[in-house]
Amino acid sequence: MINRREHNRVPLFGTATVKFEDKGTIQSIHTLPASISLGGMGLYTSDAIDIGTDVLITINFLSAYGEPKTDSIEGCVIYDDQIEDIHLLGIRFKEDINSQNGPSLYEHMQKILEWAK
Repeated sequence: MINRREHNRVPLFGTATVKFEDKGTIQSIHTLPASISLGGMGLYTSDAIDIGTDVLITINFLSAYGEPKTDSIEGCVIYDDQIEDIHLLGIRFKEDINSQNGPSLYEHMQKILEWAK
């Protein structure tokens, strides 16, 4: 199998709230991160979201140093895989995470990747 990923994935312990518009109403669902990269993330949820839906994700997580942190980032749902009643949502960020748009997430990922070397 060919790996088409542009960025390495790292673990992320926390929760994420996903907000999106559905039929003119703002919806909010709670999810658990599966993994994250600079370009996107996977989320576990019991709710489906249509592919192509724009989302705002607020991520509460423990940093590489064990400190509670929060960042928000915009993305788009690119897949929704389902096993029984659990969905794995694939989110592509509108812009890669960097030190300006997601400073805590960026620092976390850089530190984890540094430690993995």
